[in-house]
Amino acid sequence: MLPEDNVTGKLTDERFVKLSRDYEREQDEQKSVLREFIDRIYVSAAVKHSRTREIEIVYNFIGAFDFKAATEQANSEKSA
Repeated sequence: MLPEDNVTGKLTDERFVKLSRDYEREQDEQKSVLREFIDRIYVSAAVKHSRTREIEIVYNFIGAFDFKAATEQANSEKSA
């Protein structure tokens, strides 16, 4: 991790600042890429006895994508 390497002296302060800036820039670039591919994200209410939620991602150009069905189909094609 960058902060620990900086504190222990493995990274100079200048190098730490540069790598931190690069990391932040990369994060910002990835956010704009996600926004181009994702139209909406729906998150269901939490189930009382479980901490799980249903998440539906609606993509631009293809709509909602059923990952579970796609995974099952891919697995059945591999075993065939």
